[in-house]
Amino acid sequence: MATSIYERFKLGALELNSATGLEIESLTFTPAAKKPSWATNNDADGDALVKESHYSNSTFEMRVRVQPQATIAAALSKLGELTNAVQQCEREEGGLTLTWIPAGTESTYTAYALVGEHTEIPLTPSGEGAGWFINAPVVQIKLTCRPFLYTAERTAKAATESGAEPLQTLYVKEIKGDVPAEARLIVKDKATQDRRFAQWGRDIVASESNPALLITAASLVTTEFSGEAKTRSGAYSEEKVKRATALAQETTICGTGRITHVGSFAVYLRPYSGSTSARYRISYRNGDGPLIPLEWKQPPVAAEFADLYMGEVALDAVDLGTQTSEIRVEHKSAGAAHENDINYLLLIPTRASARARGVAQPSPSKLLAYDPFNQTEGNLATKSLTFGGTWSGAGDAVDFKVIAASHLAQRTETLDASRYAGRYAIAGSTEATTCKVQCDGNATKSTESGSNAAARGVFARYTNTENWVMAYLESYESGSTRARFVVVKNVAGVQTQLGVRGELGELLPTEWWSGSGVVGKTMTVALYIGEGGLWQAWAYEAGTGEATPLLEGTDTDFAVGGSLAKGKVGFYDVWMGVNAMTRQYDNFQATLADAANRVCYSGRQIEFNSDEVLRQDASGTYDGQPDISRGGDFYLDPGGESGRINRIAVRMRRNDVEAERDTAVTDKHTAEILVTERYLLPR
Repeated sequence: MATSIYERFKLGALELNSATGLEIESLTFTPAAKKPSWATNNDADGDALVKESHYSNSTFEMRVRVQPQATIAAALSKLGELTNAVQQCEREEGGLTLTWIPAGTESTYTAYALVGEHTEIPLTPSGEGAGWFINAPVVQIKLTCRPFLYTAERTAKAATESGAEPLQTLYVKEIKGDVPAEARLIVKDKATQDRRFAQWGRDIVASESNPALLITAASLVTTEFSGEAKTRSGAYSEEKVKRATALAQETTICGTGRITHVGSFAVYLRPYSGSTSARYRISYRNGDGPLIPLEWKQPPVAAEFADLYMGEVALDAVDLGTQTSEIRVEHKSAGAAHENDINYLLLIPTRASARARGVAQPSPSKLLAYDPFNQTEGNLATKSLTFGGTWSGAGDAVDFKVIAASHLAQRTETLDASRYAGRYAIAGSTEATTCKVQCDGNATKSTESGSNAAARGVFARYTNTENWVMAYLESYESGSTRARFVVVKNVAGVQTQLGVRGELGELLPTEWWSGSGVVGKTMTVALYIGEGGLWQAWAYEAGTGEATPLLEGTDTDFAVGGSLAKGKVGFYDVWMGVNAMTRQYDNFQATLADAANRVCYSGRQIEFNSDEVLRQDASGTYDGQPDISRGGDFYLDPGGESGRINRIAVRMRRNDVEAERDTAVTDKHTAEILVTERYLLPR
């Protein structure tokens, strides 16, 4: 009796049943075979299974008959339809669908045929293989498929809105199938904010009653440790922190006390560091065992809250007695003593995990301003840039002068009143946010006693002479002439140095400065500022190509809503000495840079699935991969006989917290989970 009377099959769009003129007379299904990984040890009995097995391909071998046709030509035409479907298997990305409805059920399983081939074509005039001579050909085909049978995708967890907290925890149970289900985790912004960081972690638990993965400052203990309960603006959970003074010798700020967590976790710390010299590490132990210290870590920012990955801990389950573990937070200073705060710890499961980052990079997207100073002789102010509008000036009254013969802008003024009372050359009128500005200039050498005699650089976010950010090179006397590279911001007339290279006896490359004359090599100074507050600054010999940033950091004043969130660009010169000194500038340019990559646009979604990471564009029309994604693919374990439950921790942030400050940890999102269960055999 024909198999297709009981089993219904469809290869691609081709039904394999008598109604379409094709019928399966016999079928052999070979399920995927396990491919175990064994660890062998001659000193042990038996081999140990290293990890859960992977699987080989499954196969379907079918004997298919063309139903009797009026002519052999008609029979061969019908056979050609089957051959076309068999050949299509290799041409279809991911394999051609083979749907199977087992006899007596309405359950549909889908296999994906990767390779199809004819293995036998009987040409006998009699017996079971007869057919070619009675207009009903018989062929044997083999379909090599992906390992598993798939059921239709379903919603395992409806879209669930997070609380106003740094981490959302979801539980998904009753996952069916024989192997981990392919799944999609869809996280959607609900705070009307672009997001540049998203992360999830997953493990398996026996119930939905588990210790919290977020351990706030209120739960951190300081008994016998150096921390004290304090408050800090911007802290989560009633602005509570644990505070202690960091010294050169490491000390413990606080700890979790006894906790009952079980499993492997990535530990994240939210510190507020009083200095860039702050260093942190965690130590942990199981039960009353020895403390295991992890590596020291440096936060990406100071004087702001950061998100700091501390390493992975394995909190083992006890075989007998009461479950208990402990994590301690230690700190020290690589410089002067200062205070540090701890806001909370996050424990993100690592059975499987992944994250996506939207990195701020100075990638030029559009020319904002450019000038090689090819104008006529005369003062720079009011002259047109080659591209970008008209030059204007501020600060000291003595302007730059264009030298027509050499195509340079130069300044010879002496006795500028103070470090920031030199001449500002302002390019055009556009107020940029994410941009990069640079200019070439002679590296002038101080010829006078005293420090801070000469400086030149570029600026951005300029509103007036009391509000801007600048990167500049200067020379100063300290026994011998030295170079110093500085990044400074000026907010309401108050200057704050953000970074310095060359102080405390550190010599920048001596070839930047001539040994006896007053003019050294021509140097390029460049400054990049991103919308999220990231800044980078370079100084290198002109024409040699951009080097690694000499200085970089983040600052809230540069972020959206900050006091220096946007402004004009230009270049700067100051000379406080008495002796004559000619300073020359060339090749000024400024570019708008690509906005920092988003992993999730405002009101849109990012999807982690079993193959890749996708995020909607700002319009919600197109999907594409975010900038940087790392980690495992998203699967869910079946419940099985023990009723296992998948626990998923999810979080999103506005900034790339691996490089920038950690803010707005209570922004909300929704998380939705869809699954496609996979089987070895129909059930």
